[in-house]
Amino acid sequence: MTAADPPGGIRAAIAALDQQAEHVASQWVDLLLKKPGVHPRSALPTDALRGGGPALVRRIAEHLDHNECEQTADWIETLRSIATGWRAGGYAVQEVLAAIDVLGDAVFDNVYRALDAADSNPAEERVISRGLYHGLSELGTSIAGLLEELAADEARQRIEDFEDFASALSHELKNPLGAARGAADLLIDDDSGRIEEVIPHLSAIVRRNIDRALTLLDDLRTFTRVGGPGSGAADRKLLRGLIRAAFEEVEQRAHEAGADLRIKEPIPTVHVDAPRVQLALMNLVWNAVKYSDPGKAERFVDVRAEFGQSGSLRIEVADNGIGIPPAVQHRVFKRFFRAAPDRSEGTGLGLAITREAIQQLGGDVAFVSEPDQGTTFIILLPPTATGIDPEAPKHITV
Repeated sequence: MTAADPPGGIRAAIAALDQQAEHVASQWVDLLLKKPGVHPRSALPTDALRGGGPALVRRIAEHLDHNECEQTADWIETLRSIATGWRAGGYAVQEVLAAIDVLGDAVFDNVYRALDAADSNPAEERVISRGLYHGLSELGTSIAGLLEELAADEARQRIEDFEDFASALSHELKNPLGAARGAADLLIDDDSGRIEEVIPHLSAIVRRNIDRALTLLDDLRTFTRVGGPGSGAADRKLLRGLIRAAFEEVEQRAHEAGADLRIKEPIPTVHVDAPRVQLALMNLVWNAVKYSDPGKAERFVDVRAEFGQSGSLRIEVADNGIGIPPAVQHRVFKRFFRAAPDRSEGTGLGLAITREAIQQLGGDVAFVSEPDQGTTFIILLPPTATGIDPEAPKHITV
């Protein structure tokens, strides 16, 4: 604010915005929720807007008697938080600028009510209009710049991730193909006179390693498909049916490992995204069976599910297997990582695919594990992934 006292109408407008900042910010969010033209396909970052909105309104108020405002660290942090919310919601720059226009509607409405009460004159109103225009322009320019900066950071990160992925993929494919090539060379060039004896052994090496490379390529194809467009309501199926389908996929392997597959009742009667949730369940159940503990008389894989207080859905896949060593638990969701490579010929993509599938639905995957005690993987799905109203009663199957 300037040292000199502003005229009465301007002073009334500034006071109104300062005192009503929370109300104006809340009004802004309500208007956006009712405005179908502002990206109805994505979730509005209401928490970020309600939390940072009052600071935006007060910033605009500072432009009513001067046009330049100091770029403080707190202000930049507030803007970055709000811009990150917009970016995470999938909003483009033009859509965010359209939302700033809606904020302008709420601000002008509040200010002109104050001017009417203060009996302002036309000269003051012109100054106020210019100040509000400058404030909204600065706000729009700042957020647009941060959105572009965030997009550039994401692009750089995607390039780095792709380079890391390509390097890891090259390494993972080189091992089995190199082993197969070596065995094939021995078959072709053997001059020991014992070719008939070594053919079965070398052929098995070729076949085993080619199968491993093909499995890796299949998992890669699944991984890329998971990142595609989200499934719609037509792809939703009952959770219980997806659990049973996952059990059927690994039933033979579970029988060989002596592991019981158990559904722990009650399972909520809820429809979820079938392709992604079934894929995640199948991977987690398969892993649980694969890492069962042969030294235990009873081996099991339990699946249970329940609603949280916020309406989120929690699905657990628990086993009493060998567990995951604490030293490597931070790498569990890394692509190509295998906790016990000596026990499995897997590609190390299963858990990365699982987390990516669930994150596509707005959820996440976590786990707890104790060596020799077992592991529990936890799928968390938000209400938007189930179509369930958080306030509605939850129906369960008993």
